[in-house]
Amino acid sequence: MASVPSYSEDKYEYPSSPSDTESSTTNYGHVDDEPVHLSYRNGVLAWGASELRDDNIIVATEVGETIGHTIFSLAPDAADSPFELRTTRATLLPQAFLDKHLFKTLPSYLQTDHIHVLISTLSGTGLAPAFFDDVLHPLLRAIGLADSAYTVTRTRSAESVKDFAKSTLLVAANGGQEQTVLMLSGDGGMVDTINGLMESGDRSRYVSKSLRDQD
Repeated sequence: MASVPSYSEDKYEYPSSPSDTESSTTNYGHVDDEPVHLSYRNGVLAWGASELRDDNIIVATEVGETIGHTIFSLAPDAADSPFELRTTRATLLPQAFLDKHLFKTLPSYLQTDHIHVLISTLSGTGLAPAFFDDVLHPLLRAIGLADSAYTVTRTRSAESVKDFAKSTLLVAANGGQEQTVLMLSGDGGMVDTINGLMESGDRSRYVSKSLRDQD
């Protein structure tokens, strides 16, 4: 993980701020080691001629015990791929921005001992494997989910998706195990998973009360 150096404010001459009174939305900080004036208004984090919009921001994570953060976002104008994960290192981000985007703790569904990442390699336009390698995998690491915390399954046909549902999900469900499946697939992958569970002669006997009670 990249280190974020400490800076003394009297060492740099910062750009002037249009309004230094908006402490929650404006700050003097650094972006990729350059001193800048950071502002966050109307869902846009801006500095100089650059900006990041809320629609493209995924999460911001802390960098060790420093005042620095790493912002993960999707490039809105990726040329070589429909998606490109970008990282921006910054210090002293506006508090309003951190209140909205800072990662605090893993959600409950990622704290289970049985997490599966299902990658349907031939689904749709075939982008699922690249999305995992280039976007999801580094994001999971960034939020503290080690590779050993989940199992990756790459399926190559509708039958292999059904087999996964029968041999893995159904068996664990019948054992009363809570599971999370991160599915990188089109609608067909979801349908094949459900069909695999329903077509089995040994359908799930375990139903979570919280799910059963939901409308």
